[in-house]
Amino acid sequence: MRIAEVHVYRVDLPLNGTIYRMSEGSYTAFDSTVVRIVSDTGVSGWGETCPVGPTYQPEHALGARAALQHMAPGLVGRPAAGPRQVRRLLDAQRNGHNSAKAAVDIALHDLIGKAHGLPVCDLLGGAVTDRVPSYCALSPGDPDDVARLAAEKLAEGYPRLQLKAGGRPADLDIETIHKVWEATGCTRLAVDANRALTTRDVLRIDRDCADIPFVLEQPCNTMEEVASLRGRVTHPIYLDENTEDLNDVLRAISLGICDGFGLKVTRLGGVGPLATARDVCEARSLPQHLRRHLGRRHHRGRGRARRRHGAAAPARGRVVGGAVHGPPLRPAEPGARRRRARARAGRPRARRGARRRRSRRSGRLLRVTDTRRVRSS
Repeated sequence: MRIAEVHVYRVDLPLNGTIYRMSEGSYTAFDSTVVRIVSDTGVSGWGETCPVGPTYQPEHALGARAALQHMAPGLVGRPAAGPRQVRRLLDAQRNGHNSAKAAVDIALHDLIGKAHGLPVCDLLGGAVTDRVPSYCALSPGDPDDVARLAAEKLAEGYPRLQLKAGGRPADLDIETIHKVWEATGCTRLAVDANRALTTRDVLRIDRDCADIPFVLEQPCNTMEEVASLRGRVTHPIYLDENTEDLNDVLRAISLGICDGFGLKVTRLGGVGPLATARDVCEARSLPQHLRRHLGRRHHRGRGRARRRHGAAAPARGRVVGGAVHGPPLRPAEPGARRRRARARAGRPRARRGARRRRSRRSGRLLRVTDTRRVRSS
């Protein structure tokens, strides 16, 4: 089984009618890149990469699509059954660009799973649970409003909550933490600053909220700043944005500067590297969140689905779930996929405004499509 076609799509990914706020910006939609890989047997797999805005990580959406345009022609004709071999090929073509490589890796795992009739979690060693707990991320806002929303989300069934912090006076973050604790009593709480806090503000938040149990997630910008907090704070610290690849995960573990990780499937480069990081964390008894930021209105969330397969397949249950914006996912009803396929078959055929070019191998097609130009005929 070999790769016959690679298709790249740009997708505007609206959130669930809300504004998602972080310390560095506000968003109503994300710029997502979807990859479809088709084998010479007709089986196709889908992957996705979706940075949370242009400054969340070094890679951004335009850069991911540019990298895919350079790397994708070299994939045509290659064996589709070996994601690791393909990863080495991509590394030889481009240094870095993990988010672009992740979309290819996810699509290949999806393709291989379909070809053999196996879920991705079985390709990673087998699922040890059929339930993966998710949590809801709450944007910064008025402390009373955030506390009310937190109570609503717990009532909806979310077992964990994440409060965004930073980008505003520390007094407001401290007040929000106290209000949420008083309103919910949630003992599975994370305070995520997305690198925005100074060490001074971290120490103050830790001191003024000493009686409230929560995890400080990526409080400062650099690993060195986080290392300087070790032994000075009472709350556990997780790293997120600082872990841009497997080397960063190994470095943080060897330095002993954190108590866990928030691992992103696309930032690490795909399902394969994520599974490696997961196993390393398990060997050192370090909990980890396996996550991908996606909106609910997207087509079932390719990246979110792969992240959940990764979370379901650790050798021991050290993974504690992932972030979701919108209501918790529910299992599909029996026959739902067939009904959706029949419904799609009755719709007008879309005429895609696509830019096509021939690949370097055997005239096979590489397609780059901007879905904003799709119109019904």
